[in-house]
Amino acid sequence: MKASLRSILGASRPGAAGRRVTGARGFSLLELLVVLAVTVILTSLLFPAFRGVRESALRLRCAAHQRQIGTAIVLYAADHGDRLPPSRFAAPGPHLMPQEMMAATLSVEQPAATPYGDWEGLGWLIGSSRGSYLDSCACLYCPAHHGEHPFERYQPLFNAPTPGLGARIYTNYQYRGDRELGTNDVVRFRNAHEEILVSDGLRTRSDFNHIVGGNLLHGDGAVTWFEDTARQLLYALPVDVMPQSVQVDQYKEIWSRIAKMSLSDASE
Repeated sequence: MKASLRSILGASRPGAAGRRVTGARGFSLLELLVVLAVTVILTSLLFPAFRGVRESALRLRCAAHQRQIGTAIVLYAADHGDRLPPSRFAAPGPHLMPQEMMAATLSVEQPAATPYGDWEGLGWLIGSSRGSYLDSCACLYCPAHHGEHPFERYQPLFNAPTPGLGARIYTNYQYRGDRELGTNDVVRFRNAHEEILVSDGLRTRSDFNHIVGGNLLHGDGAVTWFEDTARQLLYALPVDVMPQSVQVDQYKEIWSRIAKMSLSDASE
């Protein structure tokens, strides 16, 4: 009786016969492809904005590093009669190689000049006989650097017993030097905005950290940004190390170009 009643009730519902209970319906291949396409399009639209935010953050961190370098230079000058950290790569003689003024030491081929190692340029802010003027040697490295001289490569050398006797240590910033290029004219520290002390790396194109511009440390401690969206300065830099005989003229032109870019940005 129960069986016949169940069959009558079931027969009275339209379409009840042969109905199969199934799970939730999934995505079809076409729907999945549409979702993926939309995701790719949205990502391509948002990626430049994300990249711009990241570049801005790296630029600000780089500027902070240069401000610390500026403070260290002021302290160094106060202790050394307004002299800037010495650079043998800027003075006439066998070491006259302005392309190398990203270096913090000379090299293993040269004898140590002091008990503190054979320091050079900005390296004196770490290895001065009066002690370190920088809290960390990491300040000498730009977070946007993409070339062959990351901080991790040189960190062990800074901590060596005699750092100047190891491989040459390069920073990520180009030092202007304590002398006019190719002369014995000493450049003393002046609290002057028109004086440029440090720039983005200029040794080779791969050392130019920000590609479309760079930070500049001025004599008054200010750090400014110059735009180079056309990449004129980048393409003016050498691809590799140049012969020593042509470096002075080349880098006089490069620093002159940077000064003009800085003045141009300041006037806008």
